[in-house]
Amino acid sequence: MCGINGLLDFKNRYTSEERHNLVCRMNEEIIHRGPDAEGIYDGEWCCMGMRRLSIIDLSTGDQPVYNEDHTLAAVFNGEIYNYKKLRQELIHRGHCFATASDTEVIVHLYEEYGGQCFAMLDGMFALAVYDRKKEILILARDRMGEKPLYFYRNNSLFLFASELKSMLATDLIPKEISSEALSFYFRYTYIPAPLTIFKDVKKLLPGHYLTIGKDGRMSEETYWELTVDEDCAGFSYEEAVSELRRRLNRSVKERMNCDVPYGAFLSGGLDSGIIAALMARNSERPIKTFTIGFEEADYDESRNAALMAAHIGSEHHACIMHHRDAMEIMDRVISSMDEPFADSSALPEYLVSEYASREVKVVLTGDAGDECFLGYEKYLIDYYSRIYLKLPNGTRKLLIEPVMELLPDTTAFSRKVNKLVSSAYTDIFSKRKNTMQLGFKEEDCRKLFQEGWNENSGESRIREYYNRMNGTDLRKTQYTDLHLVLEGDMLAKVDRMAMLNSLETRTPMLANDIVQFAFSLPDAYKLKGRNKKRILKDAFLPLLPKGYTKLPKSGFGIPLDHWFRNEMKKEMLDVLNAGRIQGQGILSGKYVERIIQEHLTGKRNRKSEIWALFVFEKWYEEVTKLK
Repeated sequence: MCGINGLLDFKNRYTSEERHNLVCRMNEEIIHRGPDAEGIYDGEWCCMGMRRLSIIDLSTGDQPVYNEDHTLAAVFNGEIYNYKKLRQELIHRGHCFATASDTEVIVHLYEEYGGQCFAMLDGMFALAVYDRKKEILILARDRMGEKPLYFYRNNSLFLFASELKSMLATDLIPKEISSEALSFYFRYTYIPAPLTIFKDVKKLLPGHYLTIGKDGRMSEETYWELTVDEDCAGFSYEEAVSELRRRLNRSVKERMNCDVPYGAFLSGGLDSGIIAALMARNSERPIKTFTIGFEEADYDESRNAALMAAHIGSEHHACIMHHRDAMEIMDRVISSMDEPFADSSALPEYLVSEYASREVKVVLTGDAGDECFLGYEKYLIDYYSRIYLKLPNGTRKLLIEPVMELLPDTTAFSRKVNKLVSSAYTDIFSKRKNTMQLGFKEEDCRKLFQEGWNENSGESRIREYYNRMNGTDLRKTQYTDLHLVLEGDMLAKVDRMAMLNSLETRTPMLANDIVQFAFSLPDAYKLKGRNKKRILKDAFLPLLPKGYTKLPKSGFGIPLDHWFRNEMKKEMLDVLNAGRIQGQGILSGKYVERIIQEHLTGKRNRKSEIWALFVFEKWYEEVTKLK
């Protein structure tokens, strides 16, 4: 696991020493991603850098890595889990290896197969290969987007990096805010690829590779696309259960392969519990598990995690998060994302990563189980809408809806009912889009932005993914979530918070054959009535404590609604100063003030909107200092 970066100097505007110094500066910004070693490649017009977190091949795995005649050089961030098998195949084809690292496998695989080699990799990665003979640079990103990769190009220069802060450190990129990205952020709380907060900087899309030559010509191609595997779609339910057990167990075993201490995140939910149980079954000694709890009982799942830990006999580590912990790390967490990111679970994610990093260098997680096996409540919106619309029209229009209008939007129950009522009369795509909007709703955005900043709601981007896949609504929704939400929100959060603590996370649910398998299964295997993640439960119920799947689940959230009215009230009011916000020329200070008052008086629970505003203002203050 590492951080990578580099530049191409098309017009030779910099000396070799200047290019080297720029890459050194980029490397300094991501030492947390690789505290163990540094490597730099200096070419005639290409310079690449990396910081290494040593996980596999500790003695000979430093980068850059080359082929036999040094005409190819590579820097790599990630892990390839099938690299040993690929290595043997390449040896049989005549390739010679100087290291035991997965990075060198990539070099020889590219030498043998070109751009199509990336589809052969099972793992998480962002990588760069410089081909000295062809005078081209190739960038590639893993299928699902577990590892980030940014790039920027102008007429004379091309920059790439694992984190945006590396590029900012060069002072070579313009910092013009993208109105499309900002509009998407305030509605959905994150910014998905290929967008970034800056208009001229992009993220490489998952499953893509980019080629750029010495003449500056650039092309981007897809090397993998998620499709339905008809063989998997044809499994009986019993066959699918058995196949899932086999595939996930193999994936966990592969991800336990490393030369450093490892453990597992244990949140108290089904997915992390299954992964930890499989690890325990495949380990000769007790595994280490890590969880975080909260003072507020409504948010605390540490008891569930402790129950699972006792069941599998793990060496369990738990810590409790207080509001003062959040206050202490808040600025660092917000800054580390480089662009506005308002998933508040990044705070506990940071703390559990920091806690785990004291004991291990690698953890396995249960992430992506909800996206792969339909585990979110939002997948039930159509189910509940059909039930609601079966009620007599008079009951809905004269009783339920008028009462809901009068009730304050301050409880989880009232918010869910309001979302149900507002979505019940819309088409299925609108239902799905509305459940994705975790920030501001459309009517609020029209009041939030000053003129010129609310030009794109993000609906067209969501609709593009939704309509790209044929089949049922659930399949279209799952496809959208796997491509948009998983990459932009969940994986971005986990990668940044873990790597900020020099901790590698591995995600067994995202093995190539599990993603394809899960996506191809009939909807009813994953969601039947209100039974979410049906096949996952049925496959692994014997590994779980009795009654574990029925324990209440609150999610990895934090009590922001309470904190904004109490412990964080002063800082929130300071940061969201209406006059200063109005003067920035982006948001309406008057409307921000109204949102705050609605929350403080208990009229509406505006914690999500306030957190999105709070994060943006913190980010904006930081980035304006860099100008």
